Amino acid sequence: MKKNITTIKLINKMGFQEVYEKYKNARTGQDLIDLGVVPKSSSRTLTLITYKRLQALQKDISSTLNEKLVGDWLPLVEKKASKYSLRPGVVSDEKLGWKIRMKKEFKGNVSDKDGNGVYAEIPGGELGMIRGYDARDNRAMIAFDNKVSGRNIYRLRLEEIAEAVQVSSLGQIIPEDRERMIFNQAMAEFFPNTRLDTDRAYRWIMGMIMDKDLIAYGEPGSGKSTLARDVVSILSEQQIRFEVEGCRFGCNPFSLFDTDYGKLTPPCPDCMIKYNGDRKLDFKETGIFVPPKPKDVPISVVKFGKGHGVAYMEGNVEIKRQHLVGFKLPKLDGTTDQEREDQANPEGFSPGVLIKSHNGILHVEEIDKLRDTTRDSLLEVGANSRVQPEQLKYELPCRNTIIGTANDPTVLSEPLKDRFFLMAIRYPTDMDVAQKMLRVSYYGERTRRGSIDIGDIHIETDDILRDVPMPRPLENAVTSFYYKLRKEYAGSGKSDISGSNRSLMDALDISRAKLLEDRIFFQATPKIVTPEYAIAGIQFALCARIGNKSAKEDKSAKEEIKGWVNQNFDAVLKEEQDKWWCDFFNKHLSVVQTQIPEIESNFIREVGLYKENPAESIRACAKVKNALLNRTRGADARARIEFPFMDYLFIEQPRMEKVNDDALVQLLDFYVKSQETSSCKLNKPAS
Repeated sequence: MKKNITTIKLINKMGFQEVYEKYKNARTGQDLIDLGVVPKSSSRTLTLITYKRLQALQKDISSTLNEKLVGDWLPLVEKKASKYSLRPGVVSDEKLGWKIRMKKEFKGNVSDKDGNGVYAEIPGGELGMIRGYDARDNRAMIAFDNKVSGRNIYRLRLEEIAEAVQVSSLGQIIPEDRERMIFNQAMAEFFPNTRLDTDRAYRWIMGMIMDKDLIAYGEPGSGKSTLARDVVSILSEQQIRFEVEGCRFGCNPFSLFDTDYGKLTPPCPDCMIKYNGDRKLDFKETGIFVPPKPKDVPISVVKFGKGHGVAYMEGNVEIKRQHLVGFKLPKLDGTTDQEREDQANPEGFSPGVLIKSHNGILHVEEIDKLRDTTRDSLLEVGANSRVQPEQLKYELPCRNTIIGTANDPTVLSEPLKDRFFLMAIRYPTDMDVAQKMLRVSYYGERTRRGSIDIGDIHIETDDILRDVPMPRPLENAVTSFYYKLRKEYAGSGKSDISGSNRSLMDALDISRAKLLEDRIFFQATPKIVTPEYAIAGIQFALCARIGNKSAKEDKSAKEEIKGWVNQNFDAVLKEEQDKWWCDFFNKHLSVVQTQIPEIESNFIREVGLYKENPAESIRACAKVKNALLNRTRGADARARIEFPFMDYLFIEQPRMEKVNDDALVQLLDFYVKSQETSSCKLNKPAS
């Protein structure tokens, strides 16, 4: 039977063959450098693929929307020469009148339905309908859906409402929110085989943007396993990976010759023995490894998948540590020798699933059924990115992404919950989602948009989270809030890991991940982390550490802790903003003024510039950045005195040199407004 599938398939411009053709002739690490390859861990690769997958979905869904069916809000009033009139085609009738919306607030003297003069304040966003038009005094009669200033109906002069009122292009039908429509469809189509309600899909995708391992928990049959397999398939969209030639552990070549990458994703003992840059040193004997030159590291280009980065394990009590880590096998003839038994010799070692998934992904089904000691091995990996087999002298690399499922999250230890994100997958309450899930599971029906073009991720940088600007006082407030949480919160869901340092760092990353996700779909999304995003990051980090078997208990605990965050964060932020400005005035500006007397007046003038025209911050930033790059040039150095506050931000604000112009304007706007509301003023300490 032919399936009724109406979705549009994307053309995959960079499928496996195209990617393989590009890299198949690479033979050494130097070739990879010449091709512009940027090494990444598996978790960073998942972050990048997730982000680019969202971008591709947004672009494709947007291009296939029928704008006439979506509709739009258009100006109700047209002006030609000095004459104002209704938009051509607009129907102004008691029953057939068109839908209108207040684009912005209107205040003024108007007439009521009987023609009596009254004063009205009509908020922006109010909906209504144009029900008549009087050409004699050029007034439109509008009936609002809700009472405004005590009335539903007003007669408004067209020249007075020309900038304030919009009309639906669909007549009596309210236009769809185009951005929200694209967002909802992207959430529905992001996963190849899983159907989740919009909010749950959004949260799970946010977790994938994070550099974290994930556990999906919930009732049997809720779709956890399908979701875990989808994450594996999405990570597999990298198509290929690069391995040191002949390495049975799948070492990334950059692990050997790139010392910075090697610290995060270490090479295996085999490769350090074979490719030691100083041939006079025996790594087995000395433990000393000298990175080789890139041209001396031979590579293989392989297809990312099972056997090359993807491993699977079904959880049960019979699984022991050696199944995860590995063990030495005896010779088939039953003989052995001292060299083989030497713990410095990895010969004969059979790697476990953790090591088989090095530089890749491990799917652990029913992680809650593993014995406690086995799950402890997962913690060992998460903490160190390497494991220590009992029969080997040297550690083996194990930098991977773990995706687990669990029916009962309450059996998981607190340290494990702190290391992983716990994400509840419940039976859908949305009937539309439930019906789509049935079609997927019962008929095998798919509604995805084919293969999604994410381009060549091998040549792209992976650090997309930490480059999102967050004002330093706001970042300080998140840190202080966790201190308050540890001391004061005593509600349900509280545990030893709620206020952990890892939870704090997760909150900072989540606020950025949420911002990145929103920025793809909604134009009004800020370019810097705002207090609203910081609050959302804290709430997400705390809720991701709560896992109750009962859905009702789970929801109650999460709602309680989210409410507490909402109630208490603003006060902490106010304290941190005051402290930040007091430090600037009393510990920085006052000290500099003893050496440069005009610095205070320069600061006042500089902040005045930003208030009058925020775009002035772009010019100031460019001049200060140039001064910092050319310290010996007097003319350039003068910019640091001319713009002392911008100069201070290059000291205090993380990664200031990477902030783009749009984000810079918003960043300076945050600082200027926080200074206006701060109780700590110039030469006046906070009370």
